Amino acid sequence: MTFLQKHHGQMSDSMLTAFFIILSGGLQDAYTYCCRGKVFANAQTGNIVLLSTHLFEGDWGQVLRYLVPVLAFLLGIYIAECVHRRFKRMEKVHWRQLIILTEIVLLAAVVFGPGAGFAVGAVADIIGGVLAGYAINPLITLGAGAIGLVAGLAWQKLPGLRTGLRLQISVLLGHFVGSMVITSLALRIFYGYPWATLAVRIPNALILAAVNTVLLRILLENRTLMKMVKK
Repeated sequence: MTFLQKHHGQMSDSMLTAFFIILSGGLQDAYTYCCRGKVFANAQTGNIVLLSTHLFEGDWGQVLRYLVPVLAFLLGIYIAECVHRRFKRMEKVHWRQLIILTEIVLLAAVVFGPGAGFAVGAVADIIGGVLAGYAINPLITLGAGAIGLVAGLAWQKLPGLRTGLRLQISVLLGHFVGSMVITSLALRIFYGYPWATLAVRIPNALILAAVNTVLLRILLENRTLMKMVKK
């Protein structure tokens, strides 16, 4: 198979995707090491080597400095595996796409306001329905939009809280109203899902909310991205 030949398996296993992942990882490592305190974003081997060096030197401040990204990397792997296990049986949407989709909706809500969050959520559900080949359900579309709407409203109404707590509350409320309540109600009314099956959506939504909160915090702290958005 040539480098640009069409891949017939999963897109994430293609050579072209691997090339862009390697390129992106290298650029992130170069940026964080040169501009963010000589810490690697992806190359945890480098962080562990530097951590070990400072450990033998007895420089405990630097040991803690390099221990934090290693632990954060492990936490990210754990959360990703939790999402994978919860959503791996989804047929219409891949679990990775689900995370990216909710991330786009919540970022639009936090940065541009509740109206934009609602619009992005609703349009994303409609586009997803068309691409996946299933009928658009207005109540489910309303639930997708409500995630962005409620998260955006909560973000605007809680300016006095510290960023982390403010983000956690906003994301959790958005998922509670849009996913746990409205979407679950739509599945019950239109498709006859039993309440026991719908109850499984609660831990699913909580896991997604945790992942969204972590990723959104990273994006909001990216000064370059925020400058581009505010222009």
